[in-house]
Amino acid sequence: MSEVNEIATEQSETLVSEIKHFANGLPYWGRFLAAKIFENEDIDDGVIDEAYELLLEELGIKESQGHDDITFENPDFTEGSYGTQVVFEKLENIEGVNALCEGQQVLFDDKFTLIFGANGAGKSGYVRLLKQVFHSRSRETIKPNINEENPKDVKASFTFKKDNIALPLSYPTDEINSVFEQFAVFDGDSAQKYLKEKNRFNFRPSGLNFFGKYNVAINKLEAKLKSHIEQKDTENNLEALFEGESAIKAFVQTVSKNTTEEQIAQYTPFSDEDKQKQEQVEKEYDELSVKVNSSKKEIEALEKVKALIPPKINELTTLNTHFTTEKLNEYNKLITDLKAFEIQAKSEGVSNFSTDKLKDIGSTEWKSFISSADAFAKKQNPNYPANDESCLLCHQPLGENAKDLILKYWTFIKSEAEQNLNTHIQTLTSKINVLKGLNFDLLKEDSVLGAWIKTNHVSTYTNITTQLDKLNTLCENITSALDKRETFQTTSIEVKTDQLTTLETDIANSVTQLKSDELVTKLSKLKKEKTFLLHKQKYNQHLSKVQDLVANLKWVDKVNKVKYKKRKVTDTEKLLSNKYFNDEYVLAFNEICEELNGNFGITINHTGSGGTSFRQLELKGNSPSAILSEGEQKVIAIADFLAEMKMSEINQGLIFDDPVNSLDDDRKEIIAKCIAKECTTKQVIVFTHDKPFFHHVSNAVEQLDLSFKNHMIESVGKVYLDNSPRIESKYKNTEIPYSHLRRSRTALPEERALILAHGFASLATCYEYFVKNNMLRSIISPFDKHIKLSKIKEIKLDDNFSEKFVQHYGNVCDLKEGHLPSDSYSNQEINSDLLEEEINKLNQLKEEYKNI
Repeated sequence: MSEVNEIATEQSETLVSEIKHFANGLPYWGRFLAAKIFENEDIDDGVIDEAYELLLEELGIKESQGHDDITFENPDFTEGSYGTQVVFEKLENIEGVNALCEGQQVLFDDKFTLIFGANGAGKSGYVRLLKQVFHSRSRETIKPNINEENPKDVKASFTFKKDNIALPLSYPTDEINSVFEQFAVFDGDSAQKYLKEKNRFNFRPSGLNFFGKYNVAINKLEAKLKSHIEQKDTENNLEALFEGESAIKAFVQTVSKNTTEEQIAQYTPFSDEDKQKQEQVEKEYDELSVKVNSSKKEIEALEKVKALIPPKINELTTLNTHFTTEKLNEYNKLITDLKAFEIQAKSEGVSNFSTDKLKDIGSTEWKSFISSADAFAKKQNPNYPANDESCLLCHQPLGENAKDLILKYWTFIKSEAEQNLNTHIQTLTSKINVLKGLNFDLLKEDSVLGAWIKTNHVSTYTNITTQLDKLNTLCENITSALDKRETFQTTSIEVKTDQLTTLETDIANSVTQLKSDELVTKLSKLKKEKTFLLHKQKYNQHLSKVQDLVANLKWVDKVNKVKYKKRKVTDTEKLLSNKYFNDEYVLAFNEICEELNGNFGITINHTGSGGTSFRQLELKGNSPSAILSEGEQKVIAIADFLAEMKMSEINQGLIFDDPVNSLDDDRKEIIAKCIAKECTTKQVIVFTHDKPFFHHVSNAVEQLDLSFKNHMIESVGKVYLDNSPRIESKYKNTEIPYSHLRRSRTALPEERALILAHGFASLATCYEYFVKNNMLRSIISPFDKHIKLSKIKEIKLDDNFSEKFVQHYGNVCDLKEGHLPSDSYSNQEINSDLLEEEINKLNQLKEEYKNI
């Protein structure tokens, strides 16, 4: 059974006892780090340096200093100075945030604050600031004020009440204060991260966070060890010190962590006897080298000549191919065929142009003239000769006979016989050019090969050059006959190459003889002895480098054997997370999904890495964002966020920014109720531009019978405290009609009538508010689009009350602005006393209704 499974079966099944069991099983340096974590100390460079020294002692690299034992009985998992009751009271003194004007103050209710701002009002500026300060999965850079040439740095003042004690903090000065970690922000960007990414659990039982911190600590320790490993020179560059080959060089090439001190010392020391022997060997070597060098030069010269013979044989063989019997017959046939094509071309067309006026019709000159005329005519007109064309020479107009003759010329030069003749002429010309371009001076007297053969084998040189001269003469005779379009009579000539082959064999034999000379063998032996003694001298000069290399290799080998057991850390954390946290989180997530009507079959995949747990939302193996609609995605993201915050031991407040984008009204209402419920246990702040959602949230909080604050944000982030778009609630009492009444008593006569009309109009609205929100409350809830007809029997009315209510409401409607007075009031003066009388009637009706 693995150690991780042993933990699971331990009799004392508490998170504290299981983490204690894990920590006590760590090596001494690991327990040292665990103790620092339990004591909430920063794992800084100093702590890592101490752990590093302890690790070296464990590996036997450093002598043990003797240390007090470290064991854990009841480790303290308290993290930071988190407050148990923290309220975010006020945000003010904001500077350097784009789209926000300075001098604004936002007050927050300790339970619920609802802030309304239309798109572009500056609401996002506040949210960006809060995302930067509080916990958020989608932090973004705060944009400075783009309208200022030298924008200010971002600053803001936050006021909290922590355990009933005022706590003013400044951003960024106090941004590391733990209070900022106790609030979390949810917005559209973070929703996508909840859906698409593998998310780390930021809020879990504090004991589980030990594993992540411990893993970070051993990563730092590992990094320090790796840095020291990199500083150790373990690259074997010793062979670069030894030029040539020897047993010593072979040894240094194989130096490793397993090399012993005896092996290192085998070529030490470099004694006086070694020095004397080295001088004697070098002297013998130098003297013998002089004798051998002459043989070497001769070998080099012969090998150079030998290398030139095969290419020369190939050149001669290629040259011979142009003068075989078959080739000579081919050249004669070209002349014979040419004459036949000329006769054919002449017979097929020239007779049509015979005339006593011109000589040599059909001659080469005549044909060239016709071809040139055709090319020149096409430059004048592609269709030449056409109508109204002139002669190319005399410029006289062409008659029909002349045009007909020119067209016959064009046809003649393009005839098949003529084309065949031209093609054959081109072939003949090509052959002549090839023959004229042949090189017969292949064994020049001043070339390396020519000079060597003439000096050492004069008869061979004479035979080959004589044959080349004869071949050159034959070539000149052939090209002369071809130029004249005449056949010739001759026999083939071949330059023999067997003499060169014989020379190549002779040279190879001479080289072999020279290389096997006894002097060369003796020189080679002296060179090996000389090299060994030189290497021994250098080995002793650089002995410390060999020793350092072996020491570094042994050091690195030892430290590479350290066992960090990161997998054990991750596996233990994962096991304990599943046991003490994950199942509860899944239960909370599913409960919230049920509450939000979001049972889409979401599963949660838990993974661990680096001592930290992660979760990934999945729907049938896919990311929910790839399957669900945008609205459904938002529901799942909110559920994930709320479930995590529910499991948090430190979270005190939730902040939402437009959480219902892309949702229908029914879903908005469900989410509004869910978010409102959170304010019974946490402080909740909601930013929104969605009026229906604003009303749903307001209604949900009112039904919880909790006080809350409403603010409005308008252009450039200007905050209007205790304001909201809920105009209807202002008519809950008769304060607005009373305000018109008070103004009417001091107004001028020409203004009084309009003020009174407004007063009666607002009074009529108070009647309508009372009907909707009091008399019909059971079937029409405030801000609810649904009418609950099944509750109509719960309406409290009697005939007498109904008659009076309708009569008084009718009187007010007749007197308000926009209505003509009825006949019964035609002679009655509309004055302040009448408005006051009607206000009192409504208040009396409200009191009567309470007793029905």
